[in-house]
Amino acid sequence: MIEEISYQGWQRNLRLSQDDRELIITLDVGPRILRYAFAGAPNLFWEEPDRKSTRLNSALPKRG
Repeated sequence: MIEEISYQGWQRNLRLSQDDRELIITLDVGPRILRYAFAGAPNLFWEEPDRKSTRLNSALPKRG
């Protein structure tokens, strides 16, 4: 099944699920994979709680 959802502050994401697995891909930046897990289980990818829905460029220090 494919559905569009919000996830961790990101608004445009696709959730692909089949049987006992799910994959969440953001369309806001990338596409990038945000989550891969078995249903109801923790994300197999590491998530940094302080940077949810933060664009990489806005999180980097200014240089120059």
